Amino acid sequence: MTGLSATKSGHKIKATWKKVGGSASGYQIYWAKDKNFKKMVSKTTVSGQKKTSYTGKNFTKGKRYYVKVRAYKTVNGNKIYGAWSNVRNVKAK
Repeated sequence: MTGLSATKSGHKIKATWKKVGGSASGYQIYWAKDKNFKKMVSKTTVSGQKKTSYTGKNFTKGKRYYVKVRAYKTVNGNKIYGAWSNVRNVKAK
């Protein structure tokens, strides 16, 4: 995964990434309060290879959040995950 960025708008944070080559089934996005992702806030799965952004909501004003993304492919009903992107962080407004 490459090209991850995070932008803020009020209590929302938008993660944007570059789509992967090949035939990904979708992407998994993790949000956390720490860069090691031990204090998870949420995790979300979006379907479709062409989907290249997701906006998380209800983040606490003034707090810093970390985000990472990875692609997955569904094979015989099982999700096979790719490598995680680099971690990005942003402070909610």
